Amino acid sequence: MEKAKEIASHLNITDFCRSTRWLDRFRNRHGIVYRQISGEAEAVNEDDISSWKNKVLPSLLQDYAPEDVYNADEFGLFLNSCLTSPSFLKTKHAMVEN
Repeated sequence: MEKAKEIASHLNITDFCRSTRWLDRFRNRHGIVYRQISGEAEAVNEDDISSWKNKVLPSLLQDYAPEDVYNADEFGLFLNSCLTSPSFLKTKHAMVEN
């Protein structure tokens, strides 16, 4: 709440009233919740993994040289550490366009 007061002061807003109400509305509007994901509770089915590796992965890899293919395990660890922060989006999937 101190940061909100600081920003209001910087913007020359003199009648700013601090409350958690605006923060609650912001969280609801943008689907931000507090929860912690622990372990592999939402792990993928092993049969699905095997099927994907045998049917889908080869067609994806055919367009790339072996030196251009990377393992994403480290990213998974980084992502899991990010999700333990106080707030994150409710959505399970996200896509970033480059």
